[in-house]
Amino acid sequence: MPFCRKRCHFCYFRVYTDKNAAEIRKYIHAGMEEFARYAARPYLQGRKPHFVYFGGGTPSYLSVPQLQELTNRMKDLMPWDQAEEVAFEAEPGTLNEKKLEAIREIGVTRLSLGVEHFDDHILESNGRATAVGRSSAPTVLPGAWASNISTSI
Repeated sequence: MPFCRKRCHFCYFRVYTDKNAAEIRKYIHAGMEEFARYAARPYLQGRKPHFVYFGGGTPSYLSVPQLQELTNRMKDLMPWDQAEEVAFEAEPGTLNEKKLEAIREIGVTRLSLGVEHFDDHILESNGRATAVGRSSAPTVLPGAWASNISTSI
């Protein structure tokens, strides 16, 4: 998903920081139309993925309804109920209990946190949207995610 709250100074990906819910929904719809065309091809039709990866930008930027709409449509086209891993990138500042619960419910098995650094000064110098001291992620992550978290530092 090419959406972020803020562009980090070190980021070279094509990301958008100024899109509203309607624009994001339009993007999801277009992506699902393309995915449907691929899923219907003979070499993919009826196959189930072994791995699913949601990368960035920041997929966790999406709202819970947007995540549900996206993944429900994807599962209709290519179910991942037997996938070995469903990985999901998240920017810690976009997480709360409700979103983490939804991420788990859509079938994510590994959460990959874009921590980047544990020094708030360095995070701010790099243009990160969330400083460690202002993130709610450490208080909402324990429990179900304890053994299935990776970080980028």
